[in-house]
Amino acid sequence: MACDGSSNPVSPSASSGGAVAGGGQRNTLAVSGLATEGETSLKVTTPVAQSPASNGEVDTLTPTLTVVDAQPLYVSGVALNHEFQVFRTSGSGEIVHEAGTVGSTAGMTSYLVQTPLSNNTDYQWRARATHAGEYGPWSDAATFRTNVPGRILLPELTLPEPGAPLNSIRPILEVANPVVEGNPGTVYVEFEVETDAGVEVAVLFEELGKHARFDTPLTGTPQSALARSERTSAQLTVDLAVGGTYFWRARGTNGTASSPGTIVGEFTEARFFTVASNDAVGGGGSGGGTSPGTAEDQIDLSQVVWLHTDVSGWPQTSTVTSTQVGAPPICINHTKVGQWQAGDFSGSGAIVDSNVWVFAKIDGIWYAATWEWLRAGTICKSFGASDFRTHVNGAAPLSSWTPTSGEQIGLMVSTPARLGVPAGRERTNVVLVTWP
Repeated sequence: MACDGSSNPVSPSASSGGAVAGGGQRNTLAVSGLATEGETSLKVTTPVAQSPASNGEVDTLTPTLTVVDAQPLYVSGVALNHEFQVFRTSGSGEIVHEAGTVGSTAGMTSYLVQTPLSNNTDYQWRARATHAGEYGPWSDAATFRTNVPGRILLPELTLPEPGAPLNSIRPILEVANPVVEGNPGTVYVEFEVETDAGVEVAVLFEELGKHARFDTPLTGTPQSALARSERTSAQLTVDLAVGGTYFWRARGTNGTASSPGTIVGEFTEARFFTVASNDAVGGGGSGGGTSPGTAEDQIDLSQVVWLHTDVSGWPQTSTVTSTQVGAPPICINHTKVGQWQAGDFSGSGAIVDSNVWVFAKIDGIWYAATWEWLRAGTICKSFGASDFRTHVNGAAPLSSWTPTSGEQIGLMVSTPARLGVPAGRERTNVVLVTWP
């Protein structure tokens, strides 16, 4: 069959018109109004869009575009390539989002979009055959919409390092943020901590890119968490046992697993860490060997159950000079008021230098817990009897205890001890007072 006088049956010279594919007409996309570059000079059929089909949805931002290959009209065995274009809408019309050319395969050709598309957005795409610098007709434009509910990949555990002995009973856990696909909304990192016996210790949620306020080592100065957007960290809100071994893992989520439509990523593999022993950090941490205290303590501290940090072995560097109990206030004056290191140890933004302790005898056993923070240089808290149970940070049985008139209780002040031991190891003596 004659082919416009061309000696090349695949790529003849362009003619001035005609409706036959490859006959030299300018291909236009009436559906989308997309412009067409160049003349169609390649004698091939039009490829047919297969997927995504027109008016379809894709659940990925890098979809694969697939066509039924164009075929040569007059010869066989010609190796064709296929060019793909993806379009997005702008204020002035359709513009190319991405274009790429791939070699044809056995009847079907696919192209993986390289640059992620925007979610919940309409796109058009088309394809045409190419060979030796010549082009066949464009396929009809197919439309699709991206609809990716979201996917949250694995975070990477960064701190603490595997097996590291930690100088803190409330350590900070940190991850490198997981990759988030789609538009799942606000994403959180869920931290899970268990004992080496598999007992759950804590489940913490922290918004992606946010950080714990500070670290509270057993010794040394508190460390501020790095506010790096590519990391997320959370601090334990319960005391771990000194010398204990713990396992932790993390995953990304945009809500609680029980909520409808929640996207929950996979958990990382568990990693373990240990809390340093008292010998390793100089003694005096929670769970350490109890001391009977000093001659000025009015309670035998070896008989006390310490619900927070065991400070019985801490040096008594200050002496209580007076107390006042009422409804309210409760005041403890001592010889080193305002002389201990102050800082934002409570995480509230307040500059504090000490903790007030309360001792209660319940069923014949003395229990002790940190009760309140004291701002630097202050000695009083404007609280009464009912405030003890709500301000001991959940330390049972004191969390359900209220002193009664005539009951003896113990009071003491120490350097900060509620969230580990961020600064110093000093305390006053323990004094007994009778509740009015």
